[in-house]
Amino acid sequence: MKTAPKKGDYVVATKYADGDPGDQFCIGFYDGGYDHYGQTRHLVVDSHGKNFRHNGFRRVARVGAKRGTWMVQNIAHIERMMNRFSVWHWWKAPWRESASTKTSARNARSDQSGEGRD
Repeated sequence: MKTAPKKGDYVVATKYADGDPGDQFCIGFYDGGYDHYGQTRHLVVDSHGKNFRHNGFRRVARVGAKRGTWMVQNIAHIERMMNRFSVWHWWKAPWRESASTKTSARNARSDQSGEGRD
């Protein structure tokens, strides 16, 4: 059984609970929750304590520092893939798959710039 995050935990959060790929999401620090007509809304803040979404998020899960840092560094890739994968895919993706996105992104950039071509 997973435990609820504690204030200050590093978390991934989405606007809706269903995990739809188009959901607004953020990666930040848990700041607590509140009741909204019988449903818990979770508040997530950035490193300066600024709230990402004042109406809160419906789904939240703790993320380790290594995975969270990878997700933040690769946020452009995650957003490009939102038509296929929700942020929750990347939250639990095997490292083998996560590591390959960096290589793929690097290869795509070099193909576009002409690096490595004869």
